[in-house]
Amino acid sequence: MGFMDLSETVEIFVQPGEEILQSELINGLQEVSAEELSSSIDQDDAESELLLHFLVSLKEQKQKHSSKLVEDVRCLDTDIEEVGRRNCSKKHLLHSCLENDFINERQHASEHKEPSRLEALSQVSPVFQTNNIRLMSNISQLESAYFSMRSKVQLAETDAATRQDKDLLRNHENRDLAREDKETLNTTDCLGSFFDGLCKYARYSKFEVRGLLRTGDFNNSANVICSLSFDRDADYFAAAGVSKKIKIFEYNSLFNDSVDIHYPAIEMSNESKLSCICWNSYIKSYLASTGYDGAVKLWDVSTGQVVFRYNEHEKRAWSVDFSQVHPTKLASGSDDCSVKLWSINEKNSISTIRNIANVCCVQFSSHSSHLLAFGTFVGLSVANGYIACGSETNEVYAYHRSLPMPITSHKFGSMDPISGKETDDDNGQFVSSVCWRGQSDMVVAANSTCPVIQGLQLAELLLTSLGEANSDSRYQL
Repeated sequence: MGFMDLSETVEIFVQPGEEILQSELINGLQEVSAEELSSSIDQDDAESELLLHFLVSLKEQKQKHSSKLVEDVRCLDTDIEEVGRRNCSKKHLLHSCLENDFINERQHASEHKEPSRLEALSQVSPVFQTNNIRLMSNISQLESAYFSMRSKVQLAETDAATRQDKDLLRNHENRDLAREDKETLNTTDCLGSFFDGLCKYARYSKFEVRGLLRTGDFNNSANVICSLSFDRDADYFAAAGVSKKIKIFEYNSLFNDSVDIHYPAIEMSNESKLSCICWNSYIKSYLASTGYDGAVKLWDVSTGQVVFRYNEHEKRAWSVDFSQVHPTKLASGSDDCSVKLWSINEKNSISTIRNIANVCCVQFSSHSSHLLAFGTFVGLSVANGYIACGSETNEVYAYHRSLPMPITSHKFGSMDPISGKETDDDNGQFVSSVCWRGQSDMVVAANSTCPVIQGLQLAELLLTSLGEANSDSRYQL
């Protein structure tokens, strides 16, 4: 029996160890570890790319904002300089006027006791402070309106420049036309228009109730007033609605607090509920109406009789309006998706405009009998750029067309129909109709309760001293 060499024995035991180290298990662990490391690196790269993209995007956004701010500041600087320039011219004119006033006042001191223009101007500062608080509380909306105006100015300038270049390249004869366009652009005072709108907004501060219509039919629940209209001279106003009656009231009688019940001067009955009435702006006795039965009627208020009845609408007629330029023409809108044009001298409609939806309002342009607006909205009245409208919150709102926020609002008080006392609960009431009294600061409004309680209120936009003291400045800027 021979003896084995120990070195060989060692080799025999070492060789299997190398096989274990090179086994698939160990190699697999190494491969997994490498994959995990590679995946971790890829994930870190992705996160880094995401972070980089975020930072780059944020930088680009801030750069855009910065450029926009620079442009906004440039516009503000330009307009501040322009206002300063205009104020210098205005102060020079004012100085000359004050000198003339001083001379005239010394010559007529015994006859004229009114305060001088200088004294009037000395009272402006407190008013400006009060209105400045109002304006600053709406700074965001004012800022939006200002820069919206500014963007239109820049767009107009760009379009004018482009148009001018094309005209000059196209034909040398168009130089005069381009020059006229440029002059027209220069005379368009957008800054002055914005300032004028701002002053008109600040001119009024609140609604003040001036009168309440009291009638004897307070127990009648069907007294919702759907429409109001003043006559040509604004001496009378008409109210009509679901009661199927048109009632004519004298305007000044509502200011008499000693009257317990206001009786209509004239009352005219209709076959159906009334949706709209409109007084003719030229023929004082003519009043038009539309009803739930689709009929359009022309009434003679002096006799209380129907002069014409038009029956072409197939469904409820919502709105009617006389043309101010051509008072023998009127238009009506209906649920039958049509606008009918009428003449008080014709028995049938003179034209029809088809629409894809119900027509709830229709109104002629105040400057043309050929321009007409219509839509699907009710309960709005406009005068001198001021807009009054009702709401389902039982409030009357006043706006100026140049700015998006309301000037003021007035909430109708709620009355208990039994006790007649005012309550905090509006019981789902809403303002059903509003109407300006001509070109004035008076508006008549009706809500959904019966007239004796709160159905008809006269409200006045209270004129602040800012509007009085600075009435001239609105046109000098």
